[in-house]
Amino acid sequence: KEANNRVRLDCVCTNQLGKPVITGEAEVLAPQTKVSRPPNSLPEVHLHRHERFDQLMSLVQSHAPLRCAVVWPDDEHTLTAALECAHAGLLMPVLVGNGSRIRAQAEQLQLKLDGCEIEEAPGPTAAAHQAVALAREGDVQAVMQGAVTVGMLMHAVMDHSDGLLTHRRVSHAYIADVPTYPRPFIVTDAAINIQPTLEDKRDIVQNAID
Repeated sequence: KEANNRVRLDCVCTNQLGKPVITGEAEVLAPQTKVSRPPNSLPEVHLHRHERFDQLMSLVQSHAPLRCAVVWPDDEHTLTAALECAHAGLLMPVLVGNGSRIRAQAEQLQLKLDGCEIEEAPGPTAAAHQAVALAREGDVQAVMQGAVTVGMLMHAVMDHSDGLLTHRRVSHAYIADVPTYPRPFIVTDAAINIQPTLEDKRDIVQNAID
């Protein structure tokens, strides 16, 4: 259309098999002078299949679920995570907190507490100490942080008389799955030991190995 410099294009896009997937017309406003621009460098795109956690999950399917004290599961994320772990066969949650609020939260989120135990606690600090006490007594095999701060939980864990201290230095570790690395790896210590000594590092490494 010379009057308004418009060009109508008949368009077809095909897939790798040559099958048309998009057809139609495009009307564009043609420039009156030649336009030339240098090409922009495009970002590199890599596609990776994240199967590492699936592989780790397959290693634990034959193990019995751990009894785990969940400290003050007073928020959606904690309660949902605990129940998802239970559904996956990883944990048998012992919910340490306000029973009425836990049941109300579950009802609001339409979650079923089947298979969960509730250990009453008057507040988050008490819940942290009760969860640690359950671990000391061997009633649970793990403790999960809920709607409490790391400091509050670690204060209970590090208590010299009623905590979970052993002859080794306490350390933190988490598993990371990085797309450009061929297997998962453990990062330790990223949360507790700020300036570890050589002896601390020995314990940190041994904890990660175990």
